[in-house]
Amino acid sequence: MRAWLLDDFKGLNCLRLAEIATPRPGNCDVLVRLHFAALNPADRFLAENLYPARPALPHILGRDGMGTVEAVGKSVTSFKPGDEVFGGRNGAFAEYVVVNASRNIQLKPARITFEQAAGVPIAAVTALQALRDKGELEERQKVLINGASGGVGTFAVQIAKAFGAEVTGVTSSRNVELVRSLGADHVIDYKQVDFTQQDEPTVPAVTGMRQEPAEAAVRDAGLEPESTRQQSSKPAGIVLGQSPDAGAEVDDAIPTAPVGDGRLHTANQRRAGDLDGDARQNRAGLI
Repeated sequence: MRAWLLDDFKGLNCLRLAEIATPRPGNCDVLVRLHFAALNPADRFLAENLYPARPALPHILGRDGMGTVEAVGKSVTSFKPGDEVFGGRNGAFAEYVVVNASRNIQLKPARITFEQAAGVPIAAVTALQALRDKGELEERQKVLINGASGGVGTFAVQIAKAFGAEVTGVTSSRNVELVRSLGADHVIDYKQVDFTQQDEPTVPAVTGMRQEPAEAAVRDAGLEPESTRQQSSKPAGIVLGQSPDAGAEVDDAIPTAPVGDGRLHTANQRRAGDLDGDARQNRAGLI
């Protein structure tokens, strides 16, 4: 099969297209013929040696993909050849990839396209885990999403609304209407208002909300200054961010940078159940 191999950690220009052996699925695995793959910031960060952990070289980049099941292992009963699936697994920049049937993939919802499905896994699961697991978001709570027009942010806005939260999205001028169309109750244009510099970290003045701090703040990676951690949630609130580690398969919260009584938590662990949750919300038209 053909695959894009990374030969050195000096950037994406170190990729080369090569012919390598097609992998074989184990007893609990599925072999997927990939139709589409998504490029994530994590792929570039890994290629540029920005992570503390590095895989052996040459390495096949790519973590998100969508394709058709080509073959299944002896113990696999949940998938069959011909099934259209999507999921997250290292090695997606290739014609074929082997994935664990119980962890890495789900059936593609009929209402979304192949291209859309390929872009769901990492971004959507990160948003879901951050809000549901680390933030313990509940109905009628307030959540502020910084970088609301980014990959994680666009999913976070929709998922938070599906949970019944009151959502404020922070974005640039050109994406204000996009974030509003995703369901945000209030939108802050950070090019017009620096919400981190307010004496009392509230969402109000610029949105018409009551003068109350947000109960949780979700930030997309690299989109705001360090001060956001300290000023975008109320004292007992929680700041949620993405894992800085390579692979980003985080199970337990990693507490750093206290925010009042709250802490910064990271989320991004691959779980098939979470992909299924995203799939169910897609089928219901919630995202």
